[in-house]
Amino acid sequence: MLANASRFGLSCSVVFFALGVAAGCSSGDDGLSKDGTISTQRQAVIRGVDSTADQDSVVNLSYDGDRTTGCSGTLIAKNLVLTARHCVSFFDDTGTITGEMTASQLNGKTIFVGRDGPQKNARGDAPDARGKLLVVPTSTNLFPTDIALIVLDRNLTAPIAPIRIDGGAVKGEDVTLVGFGVDETSVFVSTRKQRRVKVEAIGPATLSYFILEKGEFWVKESSCAGDSGAPMFDTATKAVVGVVSRGRNGVAADPNKLAQTCTGANAEDVLTDLSAPVARAAVLKAFEAAGATRSSRRRRRRPHPATTPTHRRRTRTRTRTRTWATTRAPRRRSVVPRADARRRPSRRAQAAAHRLRRTRLRQPSASSASGCSRCWSVGARVARDD
Repeated sequence: MLANASRFGLSCSVVFFALGVAAGCSSGDDGLSKDGTISTQRQAVIRGVDSTADQDSVVNLSYDGDRTTGCSGTLIAKNLVLTARHCVSFFDDTGTITGEMTASQLNGKTIFVGRDGPQKNARGDAPDARGKLLVVPTSTNLFPTDIALIVLDRNLTAPIAPIRIDGGAVKGEDVTLVGFGVDETSVFVSTRKQRRVKVEAIGPATLSYFILEKGEFWVKESSCAGDSGAPMFDTATKAVVGVVSRGRNGVAADPNKLAQTCTGANAEDVLTDLSAPVARAAVLKAFEAAGATRSSRRRRRRPHPATTPTHRRRTRTRTRTRTWATTRAPRRRSVVPRADARRRPSRRAQAAAHRLRRTRLRQPSASSASGCSRCWSVGARVARDD
């Protein structure tokens, strides 16, 4: 029924299957549950500008070429797409997940690569890939883990977007939303759009229309129908920090004016943070399912030498191919001084003195006459150690 998505501010794209119905939702006031109740809303970038070719990791998702059933997604491996969980799952009025797409249903999820993905879709072009396997968080609650990962039936040659799962979004951070769908005039765009915004707050927090959960953050007017699952990039590093989940501005939905629920100063767009523990675990699980290697430049912190129990320690460093490289720290010299370190003669001198003692020290020497009990006479040099 409509109440479930209306309660959460989801506007959904409807996907019909031979065996059932699935949804793809985002900003708006209507929704969809497993019983088949539908909505005609979709999600897209409001007041955006044309997306560039370096953002081709953002792909268009639809069901068997139907442009009105779309979500957005991000290619994070050659055969792995990151999107929103409500695009591929069923849920009830309380936001509890009641089911996921079956394998046959997932195969109907078509992926179109490029800025002109909607045009390819409209022309009836063959999709660049289809869904094969679904990986979702272990939580049965839709929020705050509204992400899903689709393993594709083939590798794609499009750019792969980096993701940030070890550090969450920061209040005031400059971020960029990239996605497909209707614009502020409620017209479906023919090319991908983008828009820069600021992170307003990090959950937990209470907003005008939502309760922001821990593991979520929100931005002002940016997304609308068709952008569900769209990535929010860190503008500086180009890494994905979040996924579009839901939004609302307090205005009732109108099927003839899709954008009116997304625009204005009151608009609140909520995103799932990839650094949330459950979301992060789902991403890593999906990498394994896709047979992909996690690429990272981040190194583990090395322990300070003073805290290391031995002078020879081993530290591990992650390499970009997810293999482990072992490095050995240099030997540390002893920092404990010996009281006689400067007075003790070399071993060579001691050996020479020992030989002389056996042959020549039977006669009194100047050093023994002086009362030194631990003196060795070596030629004209005397080394004292008392």
